[in-house]
Amino acid sequence: MLLNKITTTAALMLVSTLSFGQSTEIFTYPAAGQSQEQMERDRYECYRWAVSTTGTDPATLVSPASTTAPTIVENKNRGDAARGTIIGTVAGAIIGSTIESRGRYHRRHNNAAGGAVVGAAVGGIIGSSRERNGYQNAALEAKKIEIRQQREQSEYETKISNYTRAFSACMEGRSYTVK
Repeated sequence: MLLNKITTTAALMLVSTLSFGQSTEIFTYPAAGQSQEQMERDRYECYRWAVSTTGTDPATLVSPASTTAPTIVENKNRGDAARGTIIGTVAGAIIGSTIESRGRYHRRHNNAAGGAVVGAAVGGIIGSSRERNGYQNAALEAKKIEIRQQREQSEYETKISNYTRAFSACMEGRSYTVK
């Protein structure tokens, strides 16, 4: 019995001081001369009714803004331009050195150098393209995260608004002025 009374008193205190978000606080005034005890009881009953009606308990609802970290998305293809250039250089040199130029030794080495230059250029172009695509994909992923966070914030605000309207309707129905 004593534990029940303590729990009820704690819940009444919680409901009496509930505030939501940044500046949304529900103020009630006993317009029909209700006592402080009656007002606390009515606030608690309206709190429970609003929670059951809306499915939202503002005492346990966590704002997405308070749990959201800055959106940083890494480019998974970062460095591909350099890797492409290196791989292209090596591949071009290998391919160039295998090309036979009328059996002359010095021309074989010229082919290797030429192949390395062509391979470096092609590898650099391909790598740069992959790296640029990686930046575009990272930007798209960051935008998706931002849209999801905005949707979660909007859903949170809707839940709080619905709860506030339900709570206010209940208190007004019990002859309180609610602001």
